Amino acid sequence: RQIQDSYIKNEQDELRRTAITLTRLAESEADPAEILSSELSNQNLSAIELYNNVGSLIMREAVPEANHFESLIVEAQNIVRERARRGETASANIMQGGDQLYLVAAAKLQDDTNRLIVITQKMDPKLARLVIETSEQNKLYEATYDDLHRGRSLLRSNAQGILVLLTLFALFIATWM
Repeated sequence: RQIQDSYIKNEQDELRRTAITLTRLAESEADPAEILSSELSNQNLSAIELYNNVGSLIMREAVPEANHFESLIVEAQNIVRERARRGETASANIMQGGDQLYLVAAAKLQDDTNRLIVITQKMDPKLARLVIETSEQNKLYEATYDDLHRGRSLLRSNAQGILVLLTLFALFIATWM
């Protein structure tokens, strides 16, 4: 599990660094739409969104499948955007179906406009499937461990109860003799 968590964390960090790089590129341009749209394909991203300081969408570039993001992805984008607006580290991952894993990151432009860039990237389906399967297996292992742990506590309580009964029985026999 640590390997999987570490991998996803590194991918999120990389996407966050990409978002920061894109903000720096956007700061240097009067109209960042052209450079952001070219970076969409260069960085293999699913979507790039540019928001103004009040949170309104200024520009959105996306691959065709990203135009129909499910509500879970849109919700994650909104949460990440709000975290970035507050100046916090902002990234998230969303697992969907058996082979879809999306990473979302946001960064605030450091110019006077306080605009935000939110980027979304779909992981390779093979890697996503492996991560999702591993995650599901980990959940099963954790559930099994919890069941066994509860069973162990019950077994210990029963064993202690039997030992108490045997002790009382031995005391009872000893007092009759």
